Amino acid sequence: LERYSFAPIELYLSLDYVLCLYGLLILFCIVFVEKRFKYIRVFYAYILLSFFYFMGVNKKENKAIYVNSSNKGFVISVIYAYEQVLISNNYHVSKYLLGNYSLAKGITCTDTIGENELYKNEFCFLKGNSLQFFDQELVIIQDEKINLKVNKPIDVLMLQSDRADFFNLNKVFSPKVVMLSASISAISRKRLVQDWESIGVNVVDLKTRVFTQEY
Repeated sequence: LERYSFAPIELYLSLDYVLCLYGLLILFCIVFVEKRFKYIRVFYAYILLSFFYFMGVNKKENKAIYVNSSNKGFVISVIYAYEQVLISNNYHVSKYLLGNYSLAKGITCTDTIGENELYKNEFCFLKGNSLQFFDQELVIIQDEKINLKVNKPIDVLMLQSDRADFFNLNKVFSPKVVMLSASISAISRKRLVQDWESIGVNVVDLKTRVFTQEY
């Protein structure tokens, strides 16, 4: 329903909710439409169990990072519990790139900030091109020069442009995962995938795949 322009609220029903509502509808019809009142206790027990499930058992703590990219920009969502911080280089594409992910998880947005800004809260810290989240670090690299005398191991390296110095990048950062922005040309992305995989690094092409990592 949220896709219609006249929709007053955003609506998302997970599979759990849909199955629960169908079960409730079936029991309602059995008890009140067919007047088989001997199942009234089953009807009330079903409501009670559903309440405890959605208020307790189904409420797990979210701890994840979500990255998506297009030719116009990227969005990084750092999620902790039911809050998230969005980092993007184009605010206009943030909602489109994020899709229904936050809505499906019942997550509210805490802050939306641009890349290379200074930001810190209890679960993430952004300074320049470095994003520290939980116990990991993500670095966003474009055309800037790197200091080959520095050895700074990180978890995720996000490339915003085509770079041929992948050996030097690997020497400095030693990333576990390399993400390729969708703004990089198809030919360059194909070459970069081959280059990084040749040295045993996991590569995520953001043009064809959304990066989601839960902790």
